[in-house]
Amino acid sequence: MKYSDSSEFDNKGHHALASVLKRNLRELIIQQDWVQAQALLQQLKEQDGFSKETHGLEYEYLIKSHHFVEAQAVSKQLLDWYADSSRFQFLTGLLYYIQKQYKKALPYFEESQNIYSSSYTQRYIGK
Repeated sequence: MKYSDSSEFDNKGHHALASVLKRNLRELIIQQDWVQAQALLQQLKEQDGFSKETHGLEYEYLIKSHHFVEAQAVSKQLLDWYADSSRFQFLTGLLYYIQKQYKKALPYFEESQNIYSSSYTQRYIGK
């Protein structure tokens, strides 16, 4: 395969690497392997630190690994940037829910449900 511009090759390689890192990070979060997830997250941020998906994976990692202070610190900024994101609304609800702050969690779950109706989110709302 011949590329007329080496930056085109670099972009494709960069994008492919970021995709693999994202997929692997999702798996580590599911497995709750927080040490490996943190290391992979650092690599991902170096490759693709400004994407919405990377922000979401970092936020999910912080919440599910119980780094609540850090998660709270970034939550407002992420909601400002991505107010129309069902996922960010849901994750913010989850942040409060895990900490047993159910009344604080509810509006975020409801907003997530308004943006994108999901039976998974509905379970947290309880209706």
